[in-house]
This record gives sequence, C-alpha cells and structure tokens, in this order.
Amino acid sequence: MLGSLGVASRRRCCGRVADTSQLPRAPVEDSGEVRSWLHDAVAKLRGAFPIAHGLAVSRRRTTGAIDVLGESIARGRWDGVVLTVGEASGARREQVTSNLSREGVERASLHYSHVRRSPRPSSSASR
Repeated sequence: MLGSLGVASRRRCCGRVADTSQLPRAPVEDSGEVRSWLHDAVAKLRGAFPIAHGLAVSRRRTTGAIDVLGESIARGRWDGVVLTVGEASGARREQVTSNLSREGVERASLHYSHVRRSPRPSSSASR
C-alpha cells in the first residue's frame, strides 16, 4: 500500500524526514576568492609560457530517498581545477587537481616549474 502513496503521504504515515541540519559539511569557497586564485596562477604562468588558461568547477548534488528501509539524504560535492599552458612550439600541457583551495591552485601552478619553458615570442618577431 505504501508503494502507491506519494512522498507527502508517506511522510504523513511514516513520520518526518530525517533532520540533516547537524551533519558536517565541507566549507564552500567563495567564488570571488577562487577567481582571484586562478587569476594569480594564470598570471604567473603567463610570465613563463606564451599561452596559459585556468578553469575551476564545483558541483554539488543532494539526493533524498524514502523506502521500506527508512529515509536518507545523501550529499556530494566535487571540485576540480585545470591549468593549461601552451609553448611557442605548439605543445600543450594540462595539470588537473581536485583541491579547490588556495594551496591546491598554487601547487597545481608550481607543477610547471620543472617544465622547460620556451621563450615568449616578441611582438617585433611576429611582424
């Protein structure tokens, strides 16, 4: 019988949904801070490489379920940072990390410190 009832009706029959306000949550970084960290990292990389790009992504998902075993809510958060550099020869390299913090972005940009850097083309050479 419960299978044919809607979620609201089942809540009324079975009681309230589990309280999740006390669950620990990962701190969410302010998007302005992340933007400035990426801007700084790309600026450092542009000093050594002719092409540099940065991308940060944060995804959150919340799923709730009620069945014969009970009620539950699952939360997930996935972060990612991609830093891409290009050399004058056309070679491109990417560094990916899931650490969306100041230290994570800095560490990803420092990954390129051991890579042999091509000199930036001068504006007079391209004319």
